Amino acid sequence: MRIALGMGLVIGLCVSSMATPLDTVFDAFHCIEYRDGDGLLSLLSDNFRQQLEFFHTSFLEIAEADPNTASRYLRGSGISMLDLKWMDLGEIASQMLEHISLPNEGDVIADSTEFAGDYAETILTMADSSKIYVYLILEEGIWKINSSSIITEIFGL
Repeated sequence: MRIALGMGLVIGLCVSSMATPLDTVFDAFHCIEYRDGDGLLSLLSDNFRQQLEFFHTSFLEIAEADPNTASRYLRGSGISMLDLKWMDLGEIASQMLEHISLPNEGDVIADSTEFAGDYAETILTMADSSKIYVYLILEEGIWKINSSSIITEIFGL
């Protein structure tokens, strides 16, 4: 019985580590669709996440120094200046996702991924012929999003 449980755990770990870049991109689609800011952040590379954390910290400093500028930026996001002080990056991401309209996964008519060592570029072609480019990096055996116009648009970077 213990051996079976142990083998199940090992198999489960192996399966989760075999996710492809495309799996990671579709996981990000699901996080955006279900407004899961923490889930989305977990799919980002360390470097990309650090950029967002720096942006968050810098924005808090701007908000403190110039509340009017910060208020103008937050307009329409559903986040108030008071909320901003107490929200972590995952909560802010979840709130900002409320206002994002992303094509449905079913709108993807073609996909391709090109690899270069620990890097990958995934291109999704949508039903309207538009393309979504997502750049990923392999970190500790897991494909993480290193850059994407969709995510930088969400955070206004």
